[in-house]
Amino acid sequence: MVFEQAAKKALEMAETVRQCIDGAEQLSGAAFDICSGKFRVTGSLNGIWPERLIRYRCAKLSPKDQVRLWIEHLILNLLETASYPKSSRLIMTDAIIDLEPYADSATCLQDLLETYWEGLKAPLHFFPRSTFAYLKSQKISDAERVWNGEQQPESKDPSFSLCFGGTDPFDEEFTVVAEKTFGEYFRHYSKNKF
Repeated sequence: MVFEQAAKKALEMAETVRQCIDGAEQLSGAAFDICSGKFRVTGSLNGIWPERLIRYRCAKLSPKDQVRLWIEHLILNLLETASYPKSSRLIMTDAIIDLEPYADSATCLQDLLETYWEGLKAPLHFFPRSTFAYLKSQKISDAERVWNGEQQPESKDPSFSLCFGGTDPFDEEFTVVAEKTFGEYFRHYSKNKF
């Protein structure tokens, strides 16, 4: 029974991906070399189709999937070629996320890189699930619910317990980091049920 349900969901998702691609040819990978302040980001983006960058995973939507999509979307929008689209889509078993072209990608990427750098020097008040819960509603109580009250509370993550145990993780730094890193993502994305 469980296998049949999983197989059915996978087939439904595969069909959604097929419809999204609509028989189009995948574009060649896009190499990038981006200088942003004191940072340099190099690599290549694949999975780009004529209409958009497409990512998919046969799992429920999670913050890590959205983080990856947002970073790749910002990079896609910084590519200096007209032959690549500027839209992105993430297909998961429970949601489809769409991102339209974004003009301020350079600033957002710079903010992410600076925040990442700060997190390498000291513990950063960034807790993916709690941050995303807060940004969806702009309510600290939603972040606290994810932090304390779920089946697997984010507060039980050993690294978070070590760095933030006994402190209030949802101080002003939390809201500043949340807004700086993914505030624009939440103002920019559209989410549809799968």
